[in-house]
Amino acid sequence: MDKSLLFLVLCCVLQFNTAQAENIYYPPPLSEWDKRQNYPIRLLGRALALSDPSLKLTQFAEQVGQDKALNMLNSGQIDVVWTMTNKQREALYLPIRIPIVKGLSGWRLLLIKDEHQRIFDTIGSVNQLSLFKAVQGESWPDTQILRANQLRVISYEGYDQLFEILINGEAQYFPRSVFEIWEEALTYSKQGIAIEKNLVLQYPTALYFFVNSREDVLAKKIEQGLNMMRENGEFDDLFMHTFGPAILKANLLQRTVIRLENPSLPKETPLQDKTLWYQPNMDRW
Repeated sequence: MDKSLLFLVLCCVLQFNTAQAENIYYPPPLSEWDKRQNYPIRLLGRALALSDPSLKLTQFAEQVGQDKALNMLNSGQIDVVWTMTNKQREALYLPIRIPIVKGLSGWRLLLIKDEHQRIFDTIGSVNQLSLFKAVQGESWPDTQILRANQLRVISYEGYDQLFEILINGEAQYFPRSVFEIWEEALTYSKQGIAIEKNLVLQYPTALYFFVNSREDVLAKKIEQGLNMMRENGEFDDLFMHTFGPAILKANLLQRTVIRLENPSLPKETPLQDKTLWYQPNMDRW
């Protein structure tokens, strides 16, 4: 084949592949320092690269909160969101039932005012904890879980305002997942916020990728890619690399575990597959 003709053919193929690329939009981080998004973005990007390289993961241009992101998922403006599951969300959106943080979002340490540690030193049960007020996001599934366990909760929609409620003493503790709490504690340390030393709340929950209920093809591609990562070891490697240091710092085996029920957990949650879930066995880390 003539070299000029070959070059023309290659250019046409490249243009065709570029034209065929489909943007998959996801919501941006809540703030510049919010690095929690890095893990799901890397996980999702790799899963799509394995299952369908023509799909291009693209950040949505505007910053949106969780509620708005879910509404935009419903309207098709955003293609994928990652959030904690509950019965209501699974009725509205299509979940990919592979818990992307292995249930670690249900292991919760407490942000408190440093001066209140002596009070929390005396707490070892749900009944004792119920004497104090938690703060949580208005629409977070965690809020429903805490209230279902007879814990008092002050809820507010704005993320930054939740810390203000804790700082000004309206609430006495702010449960945060093992992988969220360290950077948040550092950010608010000058305001006297610290990580409580003795307790961990634990309840079964799953953080999933969700897509529009009509996007079953995209859901299957994400699921296929995640399963490929599980099989080749990339899933566990990324999980351990990302969360291993935080888990070790949390020292979960030395904490008093306060177990809570999660009545909003859908019955389809794959709790029976133990390979999908984290357990605090430090020998693994």
